[in-house]
Amino acid sequence: MARDPDRAEYWYRRAFAGNVISQTYLNHLLEKLEKIRDPAAWERKQQRLAEERAHERQRLAEAGDREAQYQLGILYSGGSDYVEKDLAQAVKWFQKSADQGYADAQFALGLMHEAGIGGISKDIDKAKDLYHKAADQEHYLANQQTCALSENCTLAPKYTPASKSTDEMSPWLLLCFTPWTFALCAAMGG
Repeated sequence: MARDPDRAEYWYRRAFAGNVISQTYLNHLLEKLEKIRDPAAWERKQQRLAEERAHERQRLAEAGDREAQYQLGILYSGGSDYVEKDLAQAVKWFQKSADQGYADAQFALGLMHEAGIGGISKDIDKAKDLYHKAADQEHYLANQQTCALSENCTLAPKYTPASKSTDEMSPWLLLCFTPWTFALCAAMGG
């Protein structure tokens, strides 16, 4: 039987009518159908939506939203189609977010201070201070990094940003911010 996206959409709409959870599933399926019908148009739409999200993130960050500031730091640390990689800008946005007490940004900024990248000099004491601030908010990786920088750490191995070049740093920043990726970070460079 040949694919018929129009017929599939008809039956999906009939099957999922009136149920909120099913409507969410239907929207997901309709997006898949849209991709099948016209892949080039779907790709353009995805690019446009990504740009809109980036502009909205920029607007929120400039308005003082600490999570958006952190996310903008992440964007600048790795670069994208619409944002050039710029570690100095990443430091700027991480700093703004960290100053508002955002633990993920404190941890990210600590990594950058520990490695001495993004236009800042290597400063282990500043890194420790930032890790402690994030750890006080129960940031798992900050706890690990705080322990790893101490003399008597008995926890898992740590990621050592100083062992990576500046070009290798941004993927580490992107990977190492969540507890569920710590094992991967430790295995790859810790």
